[in-house]
Amino acid sequence: MTGQQPLANRRTPGQAPFAVVSIYGVFAALWILLSDHAVEAVYTRPEQIIGVSMFKGWLFVAVTTLLLYLLVRRQVCRIDAAHRKEITMLEERQRSLELLQAIVDHSDDAIYAKDRQGRYLLFNGAAGRYVGRPAADVLGHDDRALFPEHQALKLMAIGKRIVAGERIETSEECLDTALGKRTFLATKGPLRDGEGRICGMFGISRDISERKLAADALAEREEMFRSLTSNIPGAVYRCELRPPGRATMMSDGVLPLTGHAARDFLRQEDPLLWMDLVCAEDLPRVLREVDAAISEDRPFSTIYRIHHASGKVHWVLDHARPIRDAAGTALHFDGVIFDITEHRRAEDQLRERNAELERFSRATIGRELAMIEMKKCINALSIELGRAPPYPLSFERDEQG
Repeated sequence: MTGQQPLANRRTPGQAPFAVVSIYGVFAALWILLSDHAVEAVYTRPEQIIGVSMFKGWLFVAVTTLLLYLLVRRQVCRIDAAHRKEITMLEERQRSLELLQAIVDHSDDAIYAKDRQGRYLLFNGAAGRYVGRPAADVLGHDDRALFPEHQALKLMAIGKRIVAGERIETSEECLDTALGKRTFLATKGPLRDGEGRICGMFGISRDISERKLAADALAEREEMFRSLTSNIPGAVYRCELRPPGRATMMSDGVLPLTGHAARDFLRQEDPLLWMDLVCAEDLPRVLREVDAAISEDRPFSTIYRIHHASGKVHWVLDHARPIRDAAGTALHFDGVIFDITEHRRAEDQLRERNAELERFSRATIGRELAMIEMKKCINALSIELGRAPPYPLSFERDEQG
């Protein structure tokens, strides 16, 4: 573990003195035992033995004093080094605590800690602003002193669950605060002491009220867009500008239009391409119109045929325009496609009927003109025979007049 000595190098407070005393005892015993035997072996006269013994004693004092000095000096150096190391570690820890305190105090997020009973141990300034009270007034109290009863009990239940489950949780919390109703993204986890035992819980709560409102507004707009597109009798789409023109958005209205679901066009691997549905006879013209719309930066509206999943050919009206960013770079096509098969069939039927009516009209007018010529001949013959003309042809005089 960082900052800790290996177990083999650690010594309890009584080990160092015991080591010094042991070394001294062993040296003294060996000196006395060996030196006496050596003196007795070398000297035989009492006065010599006494003189050498005194010298030996003073030498023993000198040697043991020097040895004790070296041992004590070594031990003092170790203690001094350990003391300096401990001071350095304490200073680093103090700087870390000061840095942590500065982060806690200057954070815009609410940072707090509680004991196992739910009483606050830490409460930073940001948290104090939300409850409208200084941190000193909050410490030692639980959530019932800060929030409405039902909210406080819910928060305390979450704390108990985290402490019991020993896990970190992240969730949204909607609370009544001094700044009004706010939504927080709260991350909470068990708080442990120096020995690793759980002594409470910590929490960091970020105010996401504005983001939540924006997300709700976006969801509402998306729902409105889905509602609008679902009620359009056609397919609303967004696709790439250039071939193969993969779709990046396709409404559900494409299913009755083509017989294929929107997900078939939007899947990541091997998506269905719209151009693959266009009839080969119409495809070159459609591509030319698309290229012209991109180069001229204008909408295009074209009619062409597609192959329906049923095997039938449908006529569609495709209206779209290229969309550009602020720098003028073309991004994609946004458009809508309508099925005009019935309309096209009605137009064809109407043209056929008009052609039939025109042919019938020409035939009828020809017969009428022939009848008029015949009546003219009969009237002329009647006049030559001295009789009154049997057919009135006054409309001719009216037209000539």
